[in-house]
Amino acid sequence: MTESGLSQAAGRLMHFDPRAFAGLCMPVWVLHLGTQRRVYANPAGLALWGVSSTEALAGGESPVFSANARARLQEVVRRSLRGEATRERWTLARPDGPFPLDLVMQAVVLDGGEVGILVFGFPVRIDPSDARTGPAFGGRAEQLVFLSDNACAAARRRGAGAAAEDGAAGAGGVPAVLLRAVRARGAGLAYAEAGSGDDARLLGIEAVRAFDAASGETGIVIREHDLTALQDIETRLIGRELALHGGRDAVVAGGWRLDLAANVYTFTPALAALLGLGQVALDAVHAVELLHPLDRVAFQTMLRTILEGGREATGQFRVLLGNGEVRHLRGLCQPQHDAGGRLTGVVGMVRDVSEDAEARERAAFLAGHDSLTTLLNRTSFVACLEEAVARTGAAGGGLICIDLDDFAQINDTRGHAAGDVVLTEVARRLEREVGRDGTVARTGSDEFAIVLPWQNDRGRLEALARRLAASLHRPVVVKGVLVRIGASLGVCRWPQDGGDAASLLRHADLANDAIKAEGGGFAFFDHALREQADLRRWVVSRLPEAIRTGDISVHYQPLVSLAGRSRVGFEALVRWHDAERGSLPPDKFIPLIEASGLMPVLGRHVIAAVAEQVQHWLAHGYDPGRVAVNLGAGQLVGGELVADVHQILQRTGLDPRRLELEVTETVTVGRRTGEIVETLAALRAMGIVIVLDDFGTGHASLTHLKRLPVDRIKIDRSFVANLGRVSADTAVIRAMLEIARTMELSVVAEGVETEEQAGQLAAIGCPLAQGYLFGRPMAPAAEALWTHGGAPGARA
Repeated sequence: MTESGLSQAAGRLMHFDPRAFAGLCMPVWVLHLGTQRRVYANPAGLALWGVSSTEALAGGESPVFSANARARLQEVVRRSLRGEATRERWTLARPDGPFPLDLVMQAVVLDGGEVGILVFGFPVRIDPSDARTGPAFGGRAEQLVFLSDNACAAARRRGAGAAAEDGAAGAGGVPAVLLRAVRARGAGLAYAEAGSGDDARLLGIEAVRAFDAASGETGIVIREHDLTALQDIETRLIGRELALHGGRDAVVAGGWRLDLAANVYTFTPALAALLGLGQVALDAVHAVELLHPLDRVAFQTMLRTILEGGREATGQFRVLLGNGEVRHLRGLCQPQHDAGGRLTGVVGMVRDVSEDAEARERAAFLAGHDSLTTLLNRTSFVACLEEAVARTGAAGGGLICIDLDDFAQINDTRGHAAGDVVLTEVARRLEREVGRDGTVARTGSDEFAIVLPWQNDRGRLEALARRLAASLHRPVVVKGVLVRIGASLGVCRWPQDGGDAASLLRHADLANDAIKAEGGGFAFFDHALREQADLRRWVVSRLPEAIRTGDISVHYQPLVSLAGRSRVGFEALVRWHDAERGSLPPDKFIPLIEASGLMPVLGRHVIAAVAEQVQHWLAHGYDPGRVAVNLGAGQLVGGELVADVHQILQRTGLDPRRLELEVTETVTVGRRTGEIVETLAALRAMGIVIVLDDFGTGHASLTHLKRLPVDRIKIDRSFVANLGRVSADTAVIRAMLEIARTMELSVVAEGVETEEQAGQLAAIGCPLAQGYLFGRPMAPAAEALWTHGGAPGARA
């Protein structure tokens, strides 16, 4: 961590106060992270380092840290910033040799604003697999007792062996429980009480299997720690509580001891104060009542684990304070034995982790809920729906999925703060309408859902949907301004519409999409929607393969001159024939491709196929005239169409004047009109003819005619069908022809199916026509393509 990083970290760490540690019997010291010098030690720490004052400690030789050691200290800082203490085993370099200690470390801020490492030293629990154990103890032989295997055997032969198994002490006065642990695991730790009255002492005895290099014997290395000073406050575990005010995970709330003989709990003063007790001792019955009722069984189970298994255990429990507050305590508990190995009690140290527990509870809440509305989020809602489906069985229930209409416009025009107000109000309205009958969730940015167990009746669901729609259509007041909203609701039921959460959500969404396309409101799912969705998925997944295999092909319908009934061109029309589904009508698959955003893929293929076919015809002496290709709205935005057409023309060598591109009037509805006009103008500049299809059916036909760069208009078949029968349609066609003549545009009438229609169109001056009267769409190899308006194989 860099110096600037340490400076930033200092603002997030607790401040070091040396007064809190002077009375502790364990060694405590502070290492300055920048200078790597020890700048503080309590009396026990000074004794550990062999100096008499803090000044002598700071003025001594600066320790040399390896790169690995420096990295470990940096990790201590990082963990401290996360509210965690670090416990590691270090071998310290003292003047009299290496000395192993288990250290608890936490980064702190010193008076000058620098960062230091606060260190607490604890007696090592020896790991016989640790390669440092031998050298570390070898340097402090005067503090150790070596009991050889031969000595142990001799003691057993004298009868001490029986005592070792069953009595108070084993070989050499070592507690029997410790000898059993060494034989089983190679190392062990035990507590023993020695002496009585004022001379009573609490000993911590460690033992590890070892090899004595001097004698060549194997045996047990034994070391005793006098823990008497810990017996009152920090007793029975680690000693007096760590007064780290302001810390989080490393803050020790205190300790306690359960006396099994008296069945009495004794608490350290600090823990008693935290619990609001007027005394430091309570009988077991009243002590357990301090625990949250839901945690008492777990605590008793932990105690049984300690008492029956003879090993330490950890746990986290809630306690109830006198003022009604709930605190979370995390503790480490161990069994306590007398010198003879008999279990006499349980001791524990606890930390107040309420802040962390509350943070975790908050995180858990946010993991399952929307932070803005506090409703369930999508993940939790799916689980809720799955549970409701399983619980209700055949009785069933209802599901409503809700989309807010045009919500993005609120964010865009009034800001996201206003959008948040609207979302919060929508959530409250939904909850009020649903009440206790169901559960409301926010499943997307502007999407909500409601699960209604047991509510399977269509009439009741319809009534609720009407109330919800009416409620959501009422405006929301945002800073004194009325903001109008609307919604689309899709409703489905189980088990009729599905038996699992995934299918129900999908079906409700399908109903939602259907009603949204109609302008909003509510709709129930029906299986026709599912069939349409299945077809859409099939179309999207099969399109690339259908193009490759030729299942998608181009057919051609003649365009004729009404004056001489001669063929002047063709319109290219897409056909899809599948081996399993048969022929798919264009009005079934084209809208699905358009809605899926794949129209550029299909359109590129069709234009290329037409260009190649025209060149093929020309090469074989056939003159098709101009060939028209329909464009989808998705092709006109994004900037790829002009480049695609240019590349196709370059590759095939097709004269651009032989190509017509048709667009419908609705192509600009709700889209980027300026970009579309620029695209069409660029294509027209290449020499391509631009045709406005279905003219007269749009909302503003004359506006489109004025705005779009077109060369020809196509009169929609709906006007031609009534020609001669509805005078208004005849008048409209006359007006269209007059407008086209004025604007110097060519005109084609679509859907001509009878001679009467053709005659009337010719009579009123329509120059060109297209329809079944002159030929149906045909494959490019069909001979009939060339029979109208000239002999088959008419040469160019």
